[in-house]
Amino acid sequence: KERLQSELSECKDEEKRRELQERLKEYDEESETLERLQEIMSELEKCKDEEKRRELEKKKRECDEVSKKQETEQS
Repeated sequence: KERLQSELSECKDEEKRRELQERLKEYDEESETLERLQEIMSELEKCKDEEKRRELEKKKRECDEVSKKQETEQS
């Protein structure tokens, strides 16, 4: 991420700047999804209450789907 940011700050070419900004944005969204997924996973591990556990598993699946969708869009 830092490398992308430094490339962006050094870049004079407008086209390349836009491309780098787009990549940075994707990177941020992706890491946000991963962080959220990790939070859900750790909550899930701690959770003993079945009802809450099912709810968290559902959120995890949704997060997984978003993550897969992002990967598909990137390739």
